[in-house]
Amino acid sequence: MKKHDELFDPKDNLALVPGIFPANIISITRSVPDKYPDAVTYKIEAKISNKAKDITVPLFRMEDGKRVPVLNELGEQTSGLATFMAGKEFRTIRDVWFHNPSSLKKGESWKNRSYIDLLDALCVSRKIKKDKTDFVALDEMENNDPEILGLPVMVNLKEHSFTSKKDGSTRTLLGIANFLKWENGDKIEIKNEEEDDEKVPF
Repeated sequence: MKKHDELFDPKDNLALVPGIFPANIISITRSVPDKYPDAVTYKIEAKISNKAKDITVPLFRMEDGKRVPVLNELGEQTSGLATFMAGKEFRTIRDVWFHNPSSLKKGESWKNRSYIDLLDALCVSRKIKKDKTDFVALDEMENNDPEILGLPVMVNLKEHSFTSKKDGSTRTLLGIANFLKWENGDKIEIKNEEEDDEKVPF
């Protein structure tokens, strides 16, 4: 074993924290449920922006698989910059559903509310005026849609529990509960691997 002089300080083992953070969309997985062929579901992943380094959050550390507050000499929980959150990737806790408008009955347009909220948060919703009423166009996102990948958005991270299929234990993870607008956020370039695979080398 190769020896090193560098040491690991357990106090630096900071735990990821829930909260609202600036991020960019890095993946959109579109699928059609077998039981609902007139609907589309989206799994969305986002990467926390380096701008998170300017946000102050309460600090926790991992201890025996649990999040424990980091305390100061007075026994009070400490706060610090969320530098450790930058670059971390999270996915939606629940799929975002899009229902084909032609499949909805009168009064069921509310079923696309979470989808419209997502478009609004990404600032890509199109408003259309009809009969003096403002409507939102139900534009449908594609799989890893190039118009959406890299867009800035605020993600609301919350804990969610699930049962492991492997051992039946209950586990808790952080995931994206919903999206909010990131005013003046910057779009980043996301490499589309599918497009790269289609390119033929010469």
